[in-house]
Formats: sequence, C-alpha cells, structure tokens
Amino acid sequence: MRIGYQRASVSILVCNMLLAARGLCGDPVGDYTFELLAELGQQLLDDPKVRFAFDLEPWSLNNRGEVAFGAELCRLEAEGQECQIFGEGAFKRYPDGTRKVLAQAGRPAPGQGTFGSFFYGTVALNEPGDVCFCFAMEGGDAELFFFSESLGEVSAVGLSGRMSPCGLAFGGCTTHPVVNNEGTVIFAAIVKDAPVSPTGDGSGWGVFTWSPATGEISKVVCPGDAAPGGKVFDFAVNPWINDRGDIAFGAHVSPDPCLFVSGLIPCAESIYFKPAGRDEIVPVALQGQEAPGGGTYHLAFGPTLNNRGEVVFFGDLTPGDPTAFGKALGVFLYSGGKVIPIARPLDEMPGGGKVVTTSFFVGGSDVNDCGDVAFNATLDSRSLDIDGDGEKEPDQGLFLWSKGAIRPVVRTGKELPGIGTVLALLPPDYLSQLPDGIGHPWIGTALNERGQIILTAALEGGRGVMVLATPATEKLCAPPATTFVRGDPNVDAKVNIADAVFVLNALFLGGPQPGCADAADSNDDSLLNIADPVYLLNSLFLGGLPPPAPFPGCGEDPTGGDALECTAFGPCAG
Repeated sequence: MRIGYQRASVSILVCNMLLAARGLCGDPVGDYTFELLAELGQQLLDDPKVRFAFDLEPWSLNNRGEVAFGAELCRLEAEGQECQIFGEGAFKRYPDGTRKVLAQAGRPAPGQGTFGSFFYGTVALNEPGDVCFCFAMEGGDAELFFFSESLGEVSAVGLSGRMSPCGLAFGGCTTHPVVNNEGTVIFAAIVKDAPVSPTGDGSGWGVFTWSPATGEISKVVCPGDAAPGGKVFDFAVNPWINDRGDIAFGAHVSPDPCLFVSGLIPCAESIYFKPAGRDEIVPVALQGQEAPGGGTYHLAFGPTLNNRGEVVFFGDLTPGDPTAFGKALGVFLYSGGKVIPIARPLDEMPGGGKVVTTSFFVGGSDVNDCGDVAFNATLDSRSLDIDGDGEKEPDQGLFLWSKGAIRPVVRTGKELPGIGTVLALLPPDYLSQLPDGIGHPWIGTALNERGQIILTAALEGGRGVMVLATPATEKLCAPPATTFVRGDPNVDAKVNIADAVFVLNALFLGGPQPGCADAADSNDDSLLNIADPVYLLNSLFLGGLPPPAPFPGCGEDPTGGDALECTAFGPCAG
C-alpha cells in the first residue's frame, strides 16, 4: 500500500531536483530483484513458541522500505507437535530485518482489555513510520489503535462508549483504517441506533477521521446523510485519505438493492470521492452502472488513493444475475474525473493468458504518486501441475500498469533467485483445494514511490513467503504539485479584501497561517510579508497589476522551487 511521498527523505529531495521536469516518473523499469522478508513457520523473536501460520498479509510499504503486515499465528508447545493456530497479529518490519509486534491475539492491549483473535483488514503505514489498525477485543467492540514511530508506542483511540460525530454511540471500528503522512487517521466504524441500517438491527456504518495531535474525531459520512442522486447513505467502509485531504470510500445507499457480501460487508459497495476542502461527494463507480469497456458493475469496492487524487478500485463484472458476483473482477482507475480500465476479464496479459479475475480482496491493487498501478490476477493460461494430479492449474500473476502499458513482476513458474519457484499468489494451504479452482489471488500489491512492491506467494515445497520486489532501475515519483489561485489565501474561491485582511492577521495579529502560502504570496516574490497584502489591495482598488499566475484560475506555480509551500487548496482539488 502506498501512502504518499516521503518529505523528509534526502534521497527523494535529491530525486525531485533531478526530476524537476515532471512526467519522468512512472516509466516502466527493468527486471526486479527479490528479497525474502518473512516466511510461514518463522518464530517471533520475543516468543519462540509463536510462529507465522497460514498466511502473511503485506498491507503497507513506505519509501524507507518499512513494511506493515498482518499474519495468522500458531503456538508450538513442543517439537513434533502440531502448531495450533490461535489468532492474528499486526507487525512492523524495518529495513534492517527487525520486527516489532504491534498487537497479538491474547496479549494485553494498551489502555485496558485484551486483544481478540483478529484484526479488521489493513495494517496501514505512513512515511514517518506511524501505523494504524483496528483489532477485535475480547468481550467488547473492536478498537482503533495507533503506533507512533516517534514515541515508539501503541495507544488506543478509545472508541468504546464514545459518542460519534453522528450523535450516536460508536459500536467499534471495522475494516481498513488508513493513516496519511500528516498523521490523520481515517477509519470506518459502526454506530448504534442509526436512522437507517442495511442489516435492519439499528447498526449503521460511517466514516470518520481522527487526529493524533488533538484527539478529535470528525465526520466524513454518517448513516442517514444525503448521497448523490437523492439517495441516503446507510453503510460506508474501506476509506482512504491522501496528504491534501482528498477522501475515497466505499458505500451503499438506500434504496439500492443490498447484495450481501459478508458479516463485515453487509451490502455491496459503490465508490465515492470527496475532494479536500469541499462538501461535495462525487460518485465514481455505482452499482448497476455501465463500466468502461462494457459490462455492468454489480459492485465496486476497495478504493486506494494517491496524492494526485487518483483512485484505483475493483469492479465486479460477473455476467448475469447480480447475486452471482465475485467470479469476474477488473481493476479500474479514476483520474481527471474519468474512469479508465486497467485490467478487465478477458484482457490479454504480458507473458500469455487472459484475465479470468483480479483479486477479490482489498489489498489486491495499489496506486502510487506516479499514477502506476500494481494489481494481481488469475489467468486462463496453465503452466504447472501444482497438486500432482496430472492437470495444470490456472496461472496467477502480479503486474504493474504504467502509462497504459502492463508488465509482469511475478507469475506462476517464476524462479525467485535464492528464494524459490512461485506456484501461486495464495497461502500454500489453499493449494490443497485444487483442482476445483485456484480462485482469486491473495493480498499483496503494496507499491511505493520507488516502484518497490510487496507480494505474498506459495512456493514449491509448501512454503509461504512475503517478498520485496525492487526494480533494477528505481525512479522516485516527483511529488504532485498542488494547484491554487494566487491571491486567495483564505481559500474561499474569491479574491477580495478579505484575503488581504487574512494575511495581515496571520502576519501581525496571531491569526491562522495560510495552508497554501503560495496563494498568500500575491506578488510572487517567494516571500510572505506586508508587501503581499499591499500588492493585492493595489490590484483590487488602485488599478495595480493583477496577481501573477496562477490567476484568476487554478494552476501550478510556474515559479515554484521557493521555500513557500502549498499543501492543500480545496477549491482547486478534484
């Protein structure tokens, strides 16, 4: 999972200078090298009786090479005995190979209580190294946790018994919280006694943000909120937030039909996008809507969002009865207000074979700030007899889409030097289900701005591994520029006397500082001082020159490279 651009990294700052001419990022690179990060059966260093079991779930990868992942765990009481699975854990791996246990089933949780048996989806990581995750609690509602890299400790947000911004009590967090590089955590949670409920028991699902700095929880969407098209949100889940505050999430709206997916996802989703600084919610891909390239979305889910405001997601295109979903999924990219297909069923893949389906798991696709998309897929080609019954099974592959071209990273049968031969992108225990069908590929497409990808695979000999794929030629993504309007530092989409007053207050009266300093630099001299409001007032009332570009419309700073920053400008987002 990619979460943004590493501002503090010297290497990226150097790269940005080298890539000052934008558009150089995202080019397909040469072959990959592979590094073994973890393997099923490995011991936990702080408890040698506990080992990784069944699956490894690589959720997040930052540009420093840190990895946040989850795993099933078993306990081996004595050699020769069967290792007994008892629950899951959440972990952080550092580039030097050391691992930190963030949460483990049965261990005491920070604050009070005991970790339950599993976590809900993502273990999410940002560039500073912070991690967030939602973990079940013994005898209570699931709790949201935050690991601060600077403090070196895990803390509980404290949702249980707390009133939500919806005016309803929280009933625990649920799938796939995410933390951006500013430290803002976005999460989905159940609220009790909701005005609309997809399950009919009064439970509603909403999306919220939490600030580690202030402890404040804010609403993104609550059950009962108005949705586009005159409908009503009753279920929202799987959110994502980027560094400027754009938000993508999955949701169901009433009165659309509710296609039951699982206990965690009571209704199939559609995809929505909320630009930073705006109340508008934009529909991206809706149930029953025609998909680009043909077919109809039975559901659309699993959004991942980059810092350019692009969203990658899955769309179910299974033909026929909508209730028979899950058999033919594709990957799509929302960019510049349009949806484009990345990989659809029956698309030819490099190396041979056509797509049968992409993954049905959030974590089966990712997008970085270059706009590159990593995804995995099951194909109709057959290379290996995996289970020894004399018949070959369907191939699986991990692929990278970049500027319209797709290249393979790993496929069935590929030899990873010093590691082993890939059989499938699945937990090895799943291979015993063959030849009934190899199914959807597993989690494992986390992609960073260096082009590195984390994958999980079943290898020959019954081994299950988590592997880092690094391109032979790394190309860091230049950070996306924020578009803005010069002369509008109060970000109200108007250039008037209020903007000059805003800057004077910020400079001399302790008022709020502009979130986009470039917008406050009215004379574009790369300084923020009294000359800027004076210049703007001259322009407005005394016939002076207008502010330099970008003005009067949104645009990038043509004289960028100064010390002034523009981290967000809501009216130009989206």
